[in-house]
Amino acid sequence: MADSLPVYSAREVACAWGLVNMEGFSNDNIVTFAYNTDLTTETIGADGSLATSVTPDRSGTIKVELMQTSLTTRQLAGILAYQNNQADTAAIIKADFAVSDPSGSVLCIARNAYLKTAPEIMLGVEQETHEWTFYSEKIDFLSIPRGLDDATFAIEVAAIVAGMVAQSSL
Repeated sequence: MADSLPVYSAREVACAWGLVNMEGFSNDNIVTFAYNTDLTTETIGADGSLATSVTPDRSGTIKVELMQTSLTTRQLAGILAYQNNQADTAAIIKADFAVSDPSGSVLCIARNAYLKTAPEIMLGVEQETHEWTFYSEKIDFLSIPRGLDDATFAIEVAAIVAGMVAQSSL
């Protein structure tokens, strides 16, 4: 296994919502995604025993921060205007939202995502950011280490995962 971590570059992070390839990210946060509920709930019985329940809810939100002048901000504003001007107010545009980081830290797929919250608009002396929030009925994300296609590294990762699974079944 290598002695150093892979190099992260914000320039290589890619986000897309359906046909909208995101660009013009803020200078701080690019994207944030999170489940709406905890993965588990716990109950402690009167005798102190623990009961753990797995929460079935995997819905969540995705927040993307874009510069006010980005093409993506204009595209999302156009989609929002289209939705707001429809006679059928229930007609919202849904598409899968994908986020990838080639350095190996994250791959995220948010299913049937749609615009939930439009950004708060601020105009000032300097360029502002616009935070667009999407809602997804199901978010799946996992770490995909760079080099997983390397057989030795893949075997090491598989051994760690197998060990964790075996330990949890004891």
